[in-house]
Amino acid sequence: MKTLATTTDDFDLEKLPTKSLPAEVTVNSGPDAIAALDGLRAIAALLVFSFHFYIQVGFHLEPTTTQQLGRIDTLGTFGETGVHLFFVLSGFLLFLPYARMLLGLQKSPSTRKFYIRRALRILPAYWLALFLFSGLGLETFAAGKAPLDFGLHVFMLKNLDVDTLMSINTVFWTMAIEVQFYLLLPLIAAGLRRLTRQGQSLRRLVYVLPVMWLLSLVYGMLEYFCRLNWLPGAQNVTSLIVFSYLGVFASGAAVALLYEAVKANRLGGWHTGRSNRPATWAGVAGVGWLLLYIGLDFWHKLDHNDFRVLSAVNQWWLATGYALVLVGVLLGFSKGQHWLSHPFLRFIGLISYSFYIWHAEFVKLTIVGFSSFGLDWLTLVGGFGGSLVISIVVATLFYRLIERPFIRSRHAQH
Repeated sequence: MKTLATTTDDFDLEKLPTKSLPAEVTVNSGPDAIAALDGLRAIAALLVFSFHFYIQVGFHLEPTTTQQLGRIDTLGTFGETGVHLFFVLSGFLLFLPYARMLLGLQKSPSTRKFYIRRALRILPAYWLALFLFSGLGLETFAAGKAPLDFGLHVFMLKNLDVDTLMSINTVFWTMAIEVQFYLLLPLIAAGLRRLTRQGQSLRRLVYVLPVMWLLSLVYGMLEYFCRLNWLPGAQNVTSLIVFSYLGVFASGAAVALLYEAVKANRLGGWHTGRSNRPATWAGVAGVGWLLLYIGLDFWHKLDHNDFRVLSAVNQWWLATGYALVLVGVLLGFSKGQHWLSHPFLRFIGLISYSFYIWHAEFVKLTIVGFSSFGLDWLTLVGGFGGSLVISIVVATLFYRLIERPFIRSRHAQH
C-alpha cells in the first residue's frame, strides 16, 4: 500500500560506500540485491490482487462453485498478507538512511526533504485516482457522510471514522496507514538516535522492537475486545489502526539495521557473500513460518474456526515470516535474487503503486461482467487473466503519465 509506494529508487542504494569492506561483501549487496526487492513488491501486489479477485468471486459464484472454491479458501485469503509484505518492505527501505545514521555512517537525514519526497511520491497519483473514483461515480461514499468522507480521504485520515474506513476504494485504507507511518518515522528515528548516541549503544535497539510490538499487541487486544462488545470505543480504536501495523513496519526497519550493520562489518559472523549461511537459513525459516501459517489457517477453517484471534498476533506472525524472507533475499539467496530480478517481476514492481490503486476496481468490473454469462471455472480463469491484463495496462499508463514525472521532480530534492 504500498504501501504503498516505497520503491528502490527512493535511495541510491548501490552508491553506498563499500570501500572498507572485503571483496566478497559486494557480491550480493549491490544492484542485484536491491533489484530483487522490486520482485518482492511484485509478489506483494499479485498477492493482494489474488485476494481481491477471490473476494469478488465469492460475491457472484453459484452455490455449487462456491463450495468448490471453499477448498482453496486459505490460499485465497493468504493473498491479503501481501499488505504485510508491502509494509515490511516500506519499513526496510525508508529506514535505511536512519539505520546508517544510528550506525554512525552518515548524518541525520533531512526531515523536511523526507516529507517532501514522500508527498511527491504518494499524493499526485492518489489524489487523481480519488477524484476519478469520486467524480465518475465508480465508488460510493459512506452513507450520509459524503463531504466528511471525501475530506478524510484527501488528507489520508479515513481511519478517523469507522464508516469511512472501507469506502470509495477498499485499498485506500492501507495507504492512509502508510502515510501516517511516514509522519511517525522521523520522530521514531530521533528517539532511537537519543538511545544509541550515534552507534555507541547499539545494543539498546534490541529493546526497541519489542516495545513497538507491544504497542501493536495492546491495540490488537483493544480491537478484539471492542469487537466482542466487551469494551466501548470501537470508533476510537479504528482511528489508531496505524499502531496495529507499527510492529510490521518495525520488522522491516530491523532488517534495514541488520543489513547496514553487515555491510559495515559490525557483525563478525555475517557477511553478504554467497555462503552466508545464517541469512540463508533465516530465509528458509521465514518461508517455513509462512507455510505453517497457511497450514494452521486451513486446519482451523476445517472446523469453521479462525486461529487469527488477535490482530496483533496475526501481524506478528506474518511480519516475522516476511522479515526473515527479506533477510534471506538480501544477504543469503543469490539464486533467489536472480529469480526476483526477472524483468517481468521488476516491471510489475515498478508500476505496483498504480497497480495497487486500480486493480480492485477492474477485478470487480470484470467479475460482474462475467457473471452475466454464468460463472464456471473456465470463465474464472478468463476473468482472472483479463482483469490482471487490464490492471497492468492501466497501471503502466498511470505510472508513465502521472507517477514518473513526479518521481523525477522528487529526485531534485536530494
